[in-house]
Amino acid sequence: MLSVEGSFPLRLGSEVRLRARQLPLPFAQTWLVRVVQFEPPRLIVDEMLRGPFAAWRHEHRFEELPDGRTQLTDFVTYRLPGGALGRAADAALGRRLLLASFRSRQARTRELLESPVSRSTLTANPLQ
Repeated sequence: MLSVEGSFPLRLGSEVRLRARQLPLPFAQTWLVRVVQFEPPRLIVDEMLRGPFAAWRHEHRFEELPDGRTQLTDFVTYRLPGGALGRAADAALGRRLLLASFRSRQARTRELLESPVSRSTLTANPLQ
């Protein structure tokens, strides 16, 4: 992720502009997404308004675990542009690139949220 711009904290209708570079592509892509469903602290759903996909819907589901931690589960529905050619590209490479991107995001999110500074900040400022 190269940049994230928007108004935070998020709310229903918020728009966020993202610039990201997805290997093996040699250039950055700009996305514009809108929050279309917002049910704190359990669910945030965004849909792409502009970007590299013909369609994109991303559900971020949060579940409190018995030990006080939170599990984040992503559900993504998408369609590449290009009709049959886009479906072939997705089968050949697209899905694997998307999964790799989410694995990397998961590792980075865990690293950020499980750091001592984040733990103390989150404890001091719980979501309601």
